[in-house]
Amino acid sequence: MLSTICRENLKAIVQAYGKATGRDMPKISKEFYGNSEFMSAFFSGETSMSFGKYDAILDKFRKQWPEEAKWPFLRAIVIKGPVKKSGISLPRSTKSEPNQLSNHDAAAAGKRRSGVRADPA
Repeated sequence: MLSTICRENLKAIVQAYGKATGRDMPKISKEFYGNSEFMSAFFSGETSMSFGKYDAILDKFRKQWPEEAKWPFLRAIVIKGPVKKSGISLPRSTKSEPNQLSNHDAAAAGKRRSGVRADPA
């Protein structure tokens, strides 16, 4: 699932960049990956890349993005929490956890650390 979303997002970026610059996929692939055939193989699932390389390529696109071009709408990557055998998602945390603070308690703790009283008095 994650690899599919990453491939789809990068493909949308490559297509938008190509449309904005007039470059085809092999030229974009050569410019951003160093291999003119890589992007085509990546989008078809024939090859993969590390997350570090993926992030570096996205960063390069961000830095070289044409000013007049719109950045494409991308799919968000949502990572669901664990699921009980009953099929119901487990909460991320519970009140019984010893180090968990309520939003009010956390805000108060932050103010105490900064020397500001949490409650007006």
